[in-house]
Amino acid sequence: MSHTSRKPFELIHDAYAFFQQHTTETEADIRAYLPHLRAMATADQPIRMLDFGCGDGQFTAALLGRAPWLQARLQLALVEPDDVYRHQAVARLQAYTTQPVCAWPALPPHLQACFDLVLANHVLYYVPDLDGTLAALLRALATSGLFLTAMAGQRSTFAQWCQQCFAWLGQPYPFHTAEELEGALARQGVAYGKEDVHYEFVFPDTAEHRLTVMWFLLGNAYHDVSQPAMLALFDPYAHGEQVVMRLVHEHFMV
Repeated sequence: MSHTSRKPFELIHDAYAFFQQHTTETEADIRAYLPHLRAMATADQPIRMLDFGCGDGQFTAALLGRAPWLQARLQLALVEPDDVYRHQAVARLQAYTTQPVCAWPALPPHLQACFDLVLANHVLYYVPDLDGTLAALLRALATSGLFLTAMAGQRSTFAQWCQQCFAWLGQPYPFHTAEELEGALARQGVAYGKEDVHYEFVFPDTAEHRLTVMWFLLGNAYHDVSQPAMLALFDPYAHGEQVVMRLVHEHFMV
């Protein structure tokens, strides 16, 4: 991820926080990741981990809080282009390792076989160059290392909504999908596995909350889309005084 992320988060921190507070996505992702982390707990050597696009560190803190590793084994590096998020992540995640956390605004060039674990949790949607970024992350992975990433595709209601909104604007869809990631992995010639991850998103049904969700999903493009059209997208999911959505994305493992 670079400074030219296709979806800058600087102006949508509050909207993203609303999503985090009302979804089971974090718990679902952690449950799916943990079996892979447990497999790394059998040896005694250090675990060199790169968290690419760590945000404010809340997800990674929740994950590391349940990882079966001693703090002394973890060597943690972060990549996060948002300055506020990056500083928050360093402060939050330092408690999970006895060594200083390393943090960069962009992935340093020419990293080679540096990490035993590379995590990219719901961030590859936004990189300008998916193939180039993926190649760099895989180069940074040690020979026996593990790459884990989460990404939604065409089956995701959110992806469908975003594509519809950009179609209304007569603009191409600017974000990547799980299907594109799968194609990029195939072009890299690496063997990978994948699995579905299901979660829920439930929140009190108000127009303000519906628009907050769309602000999170669309970023800067939000202001150009008709508010009535965005509000109507939620109607099939309204149940009493709540919006209840059951969603799916995929995990990829290399």
